[in-house]
Amino acid sequence: MYKVMLVDDETLILSGIKFLIDWEKNGCVIAATAGNGQDALEKIRRLQPDIVLADINMPVMDGITLMKKVGEEFPHIVFIILTNLEEFELARQALHYRAVGYLVKSQLEAPALEKELGHAKEEREKRNQLMVVNAADYFEKKQQEDVLNKALQETIFFRRGTPGEKYAEFLKDAGVFYRYACFYIPFDFAAMSSGQPPEKEEKAKTMEWIRELAKKTAEKIFRQNYIFLDTGGVNSLVLFVYARGDSWEQEAEFFGRKLTSTVKNITRAECRVFCTGIYENEDGLKQCAGEYQTLMERYYLGEEEESGIATEHDGSGRLSAGRAGENVISVGKHAGNGAGGYESLGLQGIGPQLYHEIMRKNTKGIQALLDSARTRVQNTKH
Repeated sequence: MYKVMLVDDETLILSGIKFLIDWEKNGCVIAATAGNGQDALEKIRRLQPDIVLADINMPVMDGITLMKKVGEEFPHIVFIILTNLEEFELARQALHYRAVGYLVKSQLEAPALEKELGHAKEEREKRNQLMVVNAADYFEKKQQEDVLNKALQETIFFRRGTPGEKYAEFLKDAGVFYRYACFYIPFDFAAMSSGQPPEKEEKAKTMEWIRELAKKTAEKIFRQNYIFLDTGGVNSLVLFVYARGDSWEQEAEFFGRKLTSTVKNITRAECRVFCTGIYENEDGLKQCAGEYQTLMERYYLGEEEESGIATEHDGSGRLSAGRAGENVISVGKHAGNGAGGYESLGLQGIGPQLYHEIMRKNTKGIQALLDSARTRVQNTKH
């Protein structure tokens, strides 16, 4: 049975339509009635009927506005418009918003209503099939994204740029080895609340907001060729982009400038955008992974400028590493430099490694990493 809703501000019209045909014989049941568009919208959200017969001219909310709103939320619902002769132009407008047809109230007869119901049921089945296809496409794409995310995480963070056999072919087929780069994007939330760290709930809510802003910004600039990697970070995002053209420098610059300004204007949080150089084949993954870890470590050590990673800071807050070897100085190269001969702790990348072991519930691996960190902190002049 198809669920049908009748919407009209005239009670006589509603009653007339109710008893005009044998609804059950036509494979339909009247699920609800409404006297205006607003009332109808609330009931549609609750009942989600298959077919709506709606008057085009009603108080509070007219039929055209109702169609627009329902079309945005429930595109599978089919409308038949009820109209008067003098409202023909409005009826044509309704067809523009995918109404399956219209009925003139003063000339409404059972055969005409049954004919339009037949068209509406056919259209409902078509839209239902389209929904199934779209849902299948969505879940297939989502599954591919999940595998790609996992493959890149393991390759970049846990295998230091060496893809295992399990993922090497998948990454190659996905096209990620063609002109790719990695962004590290940390956030400072102190500016949101007068220098004090925000409450946990406020921070979590803000981070959700920021992820959405970052996704929209990346989609606008990098189209479909990007993925945010789930590293478990609560103060940062990691973005991997691939299949970039000759305008890579401008794209990266624009992304950094756009994201930092958008995040600050909307959330008041401070945002920095660091990116590696761009690489063009599977062999470059090791360099890309190492460069990413160096950028992240230098950011936390506050050594971006003195270590030589960046030649300059611009207003965007973006710190570019350029091509491998140009502007990135390895951690080992700085050991013994600086006042008092400070050394690097040598804990590059321990955060993602620790997160990986926690997710695996590997207590021995966790303990080994913590023991290593403790030893380095105790025995290194850092």
